[in-house]
Amino acid sequence: MPELTLPVPVRPAIHARRRAQPGLAATPHITDRGGVIAADAALTALVLADAGLETVPGICVRRGRGVDFLDPVRVRPVHGGRGPAWSVATSPGELRAALVRAFAVDSHAWVEELAEGRELEQPVVRLADGTCLVGAAHDAGVGTFFAQDRGVGGNAQFTAAEGITDLDQGRVRRVAQAAYDALDLRGIACVSVVLDSPRVRVLAIDPDPRLDPGSRAMAAFAAAGWSGAAVRAAARGY
Repeated sequence: MPELTLPVPVRPAIHARRRAQPGLAATPHITDRGGVIAADAALTALVLADAGLETVPGICVRRGRGVDFLDPVRVRPVHGGRGPAWSVATSPGELRAALVRAFAVDSHAWVEELAEGRELEQPVVRLADGTCLVGAAHDAGVGTFFAQDRGVGGNAQFTAAEGITDLDQGRVRRVAQAAYDALDLRGIACVSVVLDSPRVRVLAIDPDPRLDPGSRAMAAFAAAGWSGAAVRAAARGY
């Protein structure tokens, strides 16, 4: 299947939206600058590109504007983390329905290519002393063969990524930490990447993941040997 190439939105449009800070209005409980930017897919793509990190290409579509269907794509609201408004479109009709879902919760939608590779999610928190705690990698596409079959919801249970070499694990951790630092994040964030060894591309960042005891992020930290109490205390102490 030919690869869909979608350009990152142009710089002037993103700068205009940064001045308006729509992400802050969409997620009022996120107050730090890094969290506001990370909650906006378009701004995130710009900042990470400036930091030399590769992202999964996407375009920002405003409500009332159309976009041509070329290949299967993932559609999500520009602001916020994984949720029910995320979907995969494999036909023009599905793309239309996906945009309707995204526009129901946001004035802008992010339409991105379905990148080939293994989709992983890595929770990260950096402490005041510079120490970085990284949870175990969650396999977001376990049991699937095609990229369009990957789950997109935010409530999936933690599934440890298996069969990844130490070298690739190191690559994923370094990219997740670099993305966290490039956005100047505070507290716990979940960085989703696509691993197509040796290539690692940033897919999305959730600056406000669920942190209750049964959440995926806390399960990932526990799988890496960090207790929930220690992780929460570390995040609060930053």
